[in-house]
Amino acid sequence: MALFRRRHPPIVVSPTSQAIDGFWAWWARNADDVTTAVTAGHTYTVESMVGPEVARIHPHLTWELCPGSGSTFLFAISSDGHPELRTLAERWHRAAPPDDAVWQFRPARLPDPTAFRRGNVVEAGSAEIDLSTVVVQALADDQRCRLDVSIYHPRFFQMTEQARAHLSFLVLDWALGEDDVERWVGAVEAVTVAPIDPIPVADLPEVVRRAAQTWGGERWALMEGWHGERRLQVAIRHPLHRVDRPLFDEHVEIRLPYRDQLSDGLPGERALGDLRAFQETVIGRLGETALLVGHETSAGERLLHLYDDCTASVTPVIQGMLRAYAGGGASVRDEPDAAWQAVNHLRPQ
Repeated sequence: MALFRRRHPPIVVSPTSQAIDGFWAWWARNADDVTTAVTAGHTYTVESMVGPEVARIHPHLTWELCPGSGSTFLFAISSDGHPELRTLAERWHRAAPPDDAVWQFRPARLPDPTAFRRGNVVEAGSAEIDLSTVVVQALADDQRCRLDVSIYHPRFFQMTEQARAHLSFLVLDWALGEDDVERWVGAVEAVTVAPIDPIPVADLPEVVRRAAQTWGGERWALMEGWHGERRLQVAIRHPLHRVDRPLFDEHVEIRLPYRDQLSDGLPGERALGDLRAFQETVIGRLGETALLVGHETSAGERLLHLYDDCTASVTPVIQGMLRAYAGGGASVRDEPDAAWQAVNHLRPQ
């Protein structure tokens, strides 16, 4: 049986706000017509009105309209497994009008516990699935701080692998909300044989809540390795949740060489003091405008990995600080990286 992660090939996302501004200008003119069509249950009319406008922001964004909480209707945009699009969805949401009695807006699918009421049937491929009878098994991986989830329904065998995978991620989104799926769920397996000791999918949020209590907070993973005769030391925030900083879509790398080094390539006492002092200065100066996610040290060089909002890049600020590094020769560069792929090689496996 295949294991799934809701991942797609990297896509290009422009940080421009023009398309988002255009959407909200359209919404201001047409919100009443959309409300009328949704209220009347005219699904095709709603799709023909809203779909093209969302696609103008980005063709891979998905969207849904459903009952709201505190508002009559909820309009949610989803990155649908494209991590690059979570930032775009967040910018869309922050440009939205305030929630009112009729509409509320969200940048990701929210949990929907009502989805698992008895008798709530969805059509998936050639099968009809009563969501109240879906069960799961969640296995905790403390090293990765992830829950690997197996999802089962007796009629999964009637569906294609692709259809099972698609429904499984929808089920997880309805149970946990899209962002908590991103935070805490690892591999997803849609199985055709019932797992051992399953639980109703409606109970999965409590499992995730307990796991989040165990794995939450600010912690760092420290790792060591060797490249020939040179040691490599790595420190990274763990678990590292990109969705907690949805606007941070730019990777900033600070390169700090040092001459005072031990025989294995790691910094000597003086160099270590210089590195720590500069790192603390950078963190203190940048504050909440950037996040240090990790660093790697080897062979006379330390790389600091930070993320920030590309529309308010901290690179110019860092460039003005480089001369303060006592070790000399420091440099900085940045690159678009909304999916935080530049630090994947540092994450615990």
